[in-house]
Amino acid sequence: MTKFRILLFTFLILTNPVVFGFDYTRGLSDIPYSFPEYDQPPPVGVPFKDPVFDTEIVRITDVRKGKPPTHAKGVVNEYARNDPSNADGRLAIFQSTNSHWYLFDLDPPKYRKQILGQGRKEPRWHATDPDVFFYVDGKRFYQYNVKTKKKTLLYDAKKDYPDVSWITGQGEGDGSVDSRYWAFMVINYSNRTKKKKTLDWIVFDAVEKKVVSRYSDIPGANITGANTVTMSPSGDYVLVETTPTQVFDRDFTNGRTLPGKHGHGDVALSKDGRDVFVAQDTSTDYITMIYLDTLEEVRLMFIPFQAPEKGGVSYQGFHISGNCVETPGWVLVSTYGRREKPTYWSDGALFLLELKENGKHFRIAHTNARTSKGGKDYWSEAFAAIDRKGKYVYWGSNWGITGKGYSDVYRVTLPANWYQDLSK
Repeated sequence: MTKFRILLFTFLILTNPVVFGFDYTRGLSDIPYSFPEYDQPPPVGVPFKDPVFDTEIVRITDVRKGKPPTHAKGVVNEYARNDPSNADGRLAIFQSTNSHWYLFDLDPPKYRKQILGQGRKEPRWHATDPDVFFYVDGKRFYQYNVKTKKKTLLYDAKKDYPDVSWITGQGEGDGSVDSRYWAFMVINYSNRTKKKKTLDWIVFDAVEKKVVSRYSDIPGANITGANTVTMSPSGDYVLVETTPTQVFDRDFTNGRTLPGKHGHGDVALSKDGRDVFVAQDTSTDYITMIYLDTLEEVRLMFIPFQAPEKGGVSYQGFHISGNCVETPGWVLVSTYGRREKPTYWSDGALFLLELKENGKHFRIAHTNARTSKGGKDYWSEAFAAIDRKGKYVYWGSNWGITGKGYSDVYRVTLPANWYQDLSK
């Protein structure tokens, strides 16, 4: 082979994604493809392709066709920031739009039963035990075994805080990736004044079964309400999403303020395994990554939040999911909106975003999640979640049928070797 042919072959391998066995070309482009025009997708469990990006999608629920849970108007994965599937990928917990909780088999998709009752429970699967998940219920923190149907009380906040009404991560918080450390707000609610007050921020150790740190023990602590409290993946840091966002060491020492003004975001792992916070900076319209140890900020992607007629995005917002700790250095972004035609490449899309300056983006599928023209509809925001293994993405979609509360859950399978291919 001549030197020219060797160079040409090398160039083709580096630039043509088809060489890797999956055609990444459309997903890696900046072209605003039209939204697919098709009827409602096939029945539960029947795979179908995204017609633009050629990825495989499966419908998990179908509440409009009378499939169980029959009393639910809509079903969603709870939020972008936690993995709805268990450690071996057999089971998932989903939420109805009126806050009931359900256990599903995944392969094939099948409703199993209602669990946990109604209300904010914040279920989170154990990192390694596929039969166990954690959840909050009022003042208490439990673990539950789906095989033995046994629940175990891990912590009752009433013992430490007589005035507590409930503990919470606000539905968006998560534990460390080993399921050991958990951050909570301790909340008091007055039925008389209808006001709530944050009594403390705490870190609970699920192995030692005790609170290991309290923000109230820090001299000069200024305890306020927060949008979210969560552990970093390593468990070394507590992220408190107040205004501005703050980060602390696990013992609540070394408190510092993150740069920027943050919209939706999530904690994640960088390619070299460091804890980061990835979020929209609403003051600059960049998606940024901030290292939690040094507060170094890296601008990942500019999103033009301006009139679509001026080249801006058509969607109202997006969510970020950093759950894929086994494929570090990437996050998932999902977008939503009410327009029927895209004006920017990321409109109405699920895409992977590489955690480095000017890194790659790879569109996976369309969300088909449309908000109502008359206003904001929370349940149509998709808030897609990638699983820990970086294999599947789950999201809720009304598939263009707008109206408060309707959604079904879908799952897209990522290309088998995407992590290796896109890293080349």
